[in-house]
Amino acid sequence: MPENDSSPNPNERQIFLFLLWEASRDKEKEILEDIAQHFTVLKQYEVAWPQANWVKHLEAFYGHFSQVWIAKARRNGTGNFRVVIVEDPHATYDYRDNMRGMTERVNLNIYDAKKRYRTLIKSKDKVHSSVNLTETRHNLSILLDMSLADFLKNVKPDGAVEYLITTPPGEKGWKSLSHLFYILNETVPYVVMRNFESLLDPQTANGHDDIDLMVSDRDLFVSITGATKTSSKPTHVGHLLQVGDRVVKLDLREPGDGYYDPAFAKDMIARGHVIGGNLRVPSQEDHFFSLLYHALIHKTAVSPDYYTFFAANASALGISDYANRFAKDGDGYLKGLLAEWLNRKGYSYCQPLSHKVGFNTLNIAGKPGVVALKKSHAHLCSVDIGLNRFKLHLLTGIDMPNIFRIQIRLGGIFKIDLCLGDVKEIGI
Repeated sequence: MPENDSSPNPNERQIFLFLLWEASRDKEKEILEDIAQHFTVLKQYEVAWPQANWVKHLEAFYGHFSQVWIAKARRNGTGNFRVVIVEDPHATYDYRDNMRGMTERVNLNIYDAKKRYRTLIKSKDKVHSSVNLTETRHNLSILLDMSLADFLKNVKPDGAVEYLITTPPGEKGWKSLSHLFYILNETVPYVVMRNFESLLDPQTANGHDDIDLMVSDRDLFVSITGATKTSSKPTHVGHLLQVGDRVVKLDLREPGDGYYDPAFAKDMIARGHVIGGNLRVPSQEDHFFSLLYHALIHKTAVSPDYYTFFAANASALGISDYANRFAKDGDGYLKGLLAEWLNRKGYSYCQPLSHKVGFNTLNIAGKPGVVALKKSHAHLCSVDIGLNRFKLHLLTGIDMPNIFRIQIRLGGIFKIDLCLGDVKEIGI
């Protein structure tokens, strides 16, 4: 399955960026000349990131956690780097493998140029480029705290160099929820599942509880936002995030955790749309039936607020004679309504992986089957092999303190960590 299979919009401008890390800059002149020959240079940036938390900068920029960032920072340097933003009016797309072994749809002109520059400097990662528009949006938002659309609207495309001293957005806390979702819209596929109607209203900002999100990838979300988990248990979804002068509670669900059928969870994200400028929410139909599922299956009883919501929104979805049918059969009608919709969409009821999520089998009705996801035991034993390091962690997902740890150094270079219990990461 390709990692990025999105086909480019033929009416969308083809914008990409090249990034020359410090260790590649002895070949900067040749690379910049080649870029100018093959692409239209819109803008350049000379960027300085603070030395503190450099690995965190890389996690946000690349969008995932990895032990390799420590070695990459040493190998590629932590000094100033050059960013070149270009347009390619002749973009041609096909599938290629990336460095993580995944196949993705890429602009071949950019992909081949990056290979040329890496060959020139005899390194596989001292020059970076975005290879599709999804990656451009992600990289650009982390570097400039700006969406691609706002870049094209507000930045003068004069090819000149601008100097920046900056950090990835959110590293010191988010300015506001609006700021958070502005960046998420460029980096992480998601929807706010419910209670979003006044979420961005400053007058009600302190009146809501947890923000319930369905995200494409929980680790990606955390690497971008800096959210911290409130428990080390592998099925725990509670996170905390600094937003303005307060700490916001988030529940991060993802396809595959059993909250909903994985196919429904993915479709809910894909069918989401933006309201109020920045907030991405489910379609009207997905919102209605995800709440119906939540009320019937996750809860032991349907709350009055949900009854009110269903009655007020049923007619907009073409659910005829809702009031009379509900008055006659009550929850029995709701059970049948949910089962019919799941069956029509090809979705199933789903057994949650977390025991904290209810699974009310008394409300399962109709033909849809029940998906029982295979529980992962990866949290019980994890092995991580990085540059000059081997780690074996046992019981890493259990709420247990670090009861045993031994670190062996071989020649002062290679390290072996053997750990029992929940272990905090340490540098090398």
